Amino acid sequence: DLELGDFTAEHTTAFRNINCEWLEEELEITLHDRQLLDHPRSEILDRGGRIFMLLLQGTPIGTCVLMPLAEGIAELSKYAILHSQRGLGLGGMLLKRVVAEASSMGYSEILLLSHPLLKRATRLYRGFGFRELPSHPLLPDPTGRQSITMQLMLNDREKS
Repeated sequence: DLELGDFTAEHTTAFRNINCEWLEEELEITLHDRQLLDHPRSEILDRGGRIFMLLLQGTPIGTCVLMPLAEGIAELSKYAILHSQRGLGLGGMLLKRVVAEASSMGYSEILLLSHPLLKRATRLYRGFGFRELPSHPLLPDPTGRQSITMQLMLNDREKS
């Protein structure tokens, strides 16, 4: 029983742990990451963001954040699936549902930061129609990781 739900206070630990798991495996946890993960209410929700939790029989197994950057433009971040649940197509399903939610929320553009080491994630983003940009003025990299900026235009996606 798979469900996409909104973050509640009871998800705080799971949100942090799911994201820390992949960050520790693939990159590193920066001060910026720690701030978001330790204070999701004040750093995300109170700033107009939305945290999605992917739940398997009520247990959180994935997360994704949509954060407003400007009118019609959102940042997708903190997108992760528990290691034990990877390889089952859940990441693609989560991304598809969050992109659909973004569109229904009135966003026309989604930006994200990826990293050259995250080859599977970057390939998944490209498969959804995200394209690389040299940079974007609304999305500077607060982590110092030499990230890749990617953009999805939702109106273009609907036409294809």
